[in-house]
Amino acid sequence: MEGHQLETTGKGSGGRHCLRPSGNSEIKGGQNNKKGNGSSSSNSGMGFNVGSLHAYSSSLVKMNMGEYPIQYPELSDSQMAAVNRMIKQLTAARSCKVQKEVMEAVTLNLEDIALVCKNVHGFFMAEPGLIKLNAPINVVGDIHGQFLDLLRYFEVGGFPPDSSYLFLGDFVDRGKMGVECTMLLFCYKLKYPNLVYLLRGNHECISTSRFYGFHDECQKRFNTDTWRHVNAVFRALPIAATIDERIFCTHGGLSPELKSLDDILRIPRPTDLTVEGLLCDLLWSDPSTEIDTWAPSDRGVSWLFGREVLDEFLKKNNFDLFVRAHQVVEAGFEFFPKDTRQLVTVFSAVNYCGHFDNAGAMLIIDKEMTCSFRVLRPPEHQTKEEEKTSALLKRPPTSGNIIRPEAPSVD
Repeated sequence: MEGHQLETTGKGSGGRHCLRPSGNSEIKGGQNNKKGNGSSSSNSGMGFNVGSLHAYSSSLVKMNMGEYPIQYPELSDSQMAAVNRMIKQLTAARSCKVQKEVMEAVTLNLEDIALVCKNVHGFFMAEPGLIKLNAPINVVGDIHGQFLDLLRYFEVGGFPPDSSYLFLGDFVDRGKMGVECTMLLFCYKLKYPNLVYLLRGNHECISTSRFYGFHDECQKRFNTDTWRHVNAVFRALPIAATIDERIFCTHGGLSPELKSLDDILRIPRPTDLTVEGLLCDLLWSDPSTEIDTWAPSDRGVSWLFGREVLDEFLKKNNFDLFVRAHQVVEAGFEFFPKDTRQLVTVFSAVNYCGHFDNAGAMLIIDKEMTCSFRVLRPPEHQTKEEEKTSALLKRPPTSGNIIRPEAPSVD
């Protein structure tokens, strides 16, 4: 486990960031110390027709311009019972070491999946497309169906309600446990709506997830209805977030069509993802050191943007830092440009697809707006100290379980 800190200074100037080892940082659950809003539950039965749930996202498309505090729907005792039941099943996999063990240990009820999707859809529609958040908060990048990685980040950062989280999208495809990833995140959203926030990634799209693994996963392990239910939720996900009005977060990058932050609020939801336009660019575009302004993306979709575009966006909107995901990076996080560090890519799927051999990272923003990283490596690359840290994290927390690992400096 490695820790690095990033200090932000100079509001509205694009910010200068100083990355230094966080040798005095503590790795323990509950570091954010936010208070949860969990609801009581009961074991009363659920009465509904699974086949009737397909249409729940076909209601009138809305533009939510943002009202705070956000008013989330209320869940019945039986609905919350299903949420608690699923959380218990999924988090029981914390003791598993390999994916096969998780698949054998976790058995999800198809009716519970459908009910969770139906309910969480309303929670996401209650949020604006651009969410205003506050520190402290942990920010997680692409997970891509790697459920054990997701559990490891919760182990490091603290399971809700001990910590709050922002996930930058790409929960499914590539990996084989996208259903478990989405269900745990959806359940935490239902139980702790003011602590867990999800943004849409480019893989939260019915056409993309049909071809890159999630459809096949659902069909083989669950059923096609599960794929449809989850994708209906994806259409409602928020698109971007700000943290204390100083950090801007979205899955991909910038767009030549983004003239004002209000443009994000005007994107109607629920909606499908098209191959061009503002929503497409926010989820698909990438920064590039090869250009200063704009160029067509090598992906064949959306754009590449350069440092001039980034600098103008940050100054215009008084942001210090742009946080995004979308690209696998070897260290789990990577700055752009390297000299000013105005943007950071956070990628959280460790050893992506089983052969990239990359680390994964989580960005931790404390209440003082100091940013640090927790880096997870594939098990075969862990040092003895990291193995010791991992072992301690699986024990019940005690005063003696505070680890202060030495971290190498990063250029």
